Amino acid sequence: MSDRGNGTREGVSRPIPTAPPGYELRELLGRGAVGEVWRASATDSLARDFAIKIIPEAHDWEREFASLRRVEALRAASGSRDLVETFLAAELGGRGYVVMEFLAGGDLWRLVRDSGPLAAAEAVRLLVPVARALALLHTEGLVHKDVKPSNVLLDREGRPRLADFGLVRFASDPLSRAGTPGFCAPEVYSGGPLPTDPRLDVYSFGATLHCLLTGKAPPPGRPDLWELERLDVDRELQRFLVDLLLPDPGQRPSDAVAVLRWLERWQAEDAGSSAQGSGRIHARWRRLWAVLGAGAMCAVLAALWARGGPSARSAAVATVDSSAPSDAPLSLSGASGQHEAEPGRGVVPPSGSGGAAGARRAEIAPQGTNAVPATLLAPRASPAGPPRWDGRELWVAGPAVLWRGGEARRKGFSGVPCLDEEPMAVARDSSGRVVAAATKSGQAVALEVVPQGLRVRTVLPPVEVPPLLVRVATDGRRMGRLLVFASGPDRVEVWDLSAPRSLMRFSVPPSSALALLPDGRGVVLGGLDGRLRIHDSERVVATLPSHGDSVLALSPGPSCIHALGDDRELHDGVLAPRPKLVVRTYSLADLLTGRSSPLGDAPPEDWTPPR
Repeated sequence: MSDRGNGTREGVSRPIPTAPPGYELRELLGRGAVGEVWRASATDSLARDFAIKIIPEAHDWEREFASLRRVEALRAASGSRDLVETFLAAELGGRGYVVMEFLAGGDLWRLVRDSGPLAAAEAVRLLVPVARALALLHTEGLVHKDVKPSNVLLDREGRPRLADFGLVRFASDPLSRAGTPGFCAPEVYSGGPLPTDPRLDVYSFGATLHCLLTGKAPPPGRPDLWELERLDVDRELQRFLVDLLLPDPGQRPSDAVAVLRWLERWQAEDAGSSAQGSGRIHARWRRLWAVLGAGAMCAVLAALWARGGPSARSAAVATVDSSAPSDAPLSLSGASGQHEAEPGRGVVPPSGSGGAAGARRAEIAPQGTNAVPATLLAPRASPAGPPRWDGRELWVAGPAVLWRGGEARRKGFSGVPCLDEEPMAVARDSSGRVVAAATKSGQAVALEVVPQGLRVRTVLPPVEVPPLLVRVATDGRRMGRLLVFASGPDRVEVWDLSAPRSLMRFSVPPSSALALLPDGRGVVLGGLDGRLRIHDSERVVATLPSHGDSVLALSPGPSCIHALGDDRELHDGVLAPRPKLVVRTYSLADLLTGRSSPLGDAPPEDWTPPR
């Protein structure tokens, strides 16, 4: 940069501040709420570079100086190289000046901005020194209060150091609500009491890790699990992120010491797995799993843990009475009598009920209002063949539908603009003639396959609050969408395609897959606990075991349901780190009478995804 006669430098729109004696300001590095940081050179014979923070006159820089002195004394006593060194804190002309070591490698935000999201091992490697620095502060009763990627600086060799100690406070100090949106803990903005607690830094550390892994700050109180799964971030690291970002500070790790121990253990295990090649899958299936697992982690962690953890899950899952324990028997009242669903066994017909034949004619009739349609009482059907999967849709019949942004088309036909953006979920009816799709905003469309290509039947607007996860389903006459939210109940909406008009909406247990029961009012839900649930408009009326880990997609046939899910295999008594994907086919009549033995299954090599 060159000097200009008006006292400004080229590219700087305001006058250059007065430098402290012995220094020359050369380059503006950054500007924040509490001052500017400049690159400066010493005017002595050594001509070293420094970073100088200039604090405005109106700011309480004396308090910041006190924080800096505490941290510098701690750094010097410990010999830590994980904290940026401070050389001078002084006042000149009513302004405060802080002279620090200059690190030429930029900061973590610039690294992610320029290079994109980092691999999990690299992100953890860069943040272990930050966790060490925070652990040192927390052990001495200090809280940093402004942990974020731009406050982690890199030297020429890429080694990270924690910087910016202006908001550091002792646990006994009063705490301001200053901080950086996106990286501050939710309690900073809640309006309630704000204790000076290390868990504030734990949250900000988690938000920083999230930024390194995804390129962006997390939504308040939870990670963006869809994006983490899409990027194939290690599942254990995802679960740890959930713990770091919990909205209730009492449920987070207690301090950075606990965070550091976990990260070092994860590093050791990851290095061991890499050396042995265990826990890895072929690159083709890694890419596929990044799509398949997105709904799973998004629904189970964001929709369950963010609303109270495992206790909320046991209260919400698989019970007719939501106050009953999760392993309580379920009841189905039907023409053949009362059936109890025992945990792990499905529905067991009582003696004298006519056995399997009688059970097959049972009704799902809560309060006697919802008889099973005759079309569901068909005999057991053999699967016609494995469905196809393209990363968004599981289907058996009908032509492939290709998407470019919000435009849908069949091969050889013109595209049909119908959505504002590319859908995250697609489904179709058993005939393959009606296709439903939904975007991440909840906007949904129903398309009909016609001789000219595709025709728009119905478009539903986005929902009022953007959901975490959207799934769609259609039976040809109706379209349903499953909406999973960060807080509050998840819901299913069912719409008539001929009007269009809303037929019903009701709250459902946390789920990740949806299918409409043909000619009936109910739906089939796939859960992250590996279970299928039959739900009418009022309650869950049956919960049945299915896949081992989770159900990711459902596709109906005329008398069956195809379910894409995962099962983790046992090797010498140890669960495989990654689930095995499989498509299983179930008789609808069997599901409605409480039995979930599959008619058949198809491993991934039997799928026929379109090219």
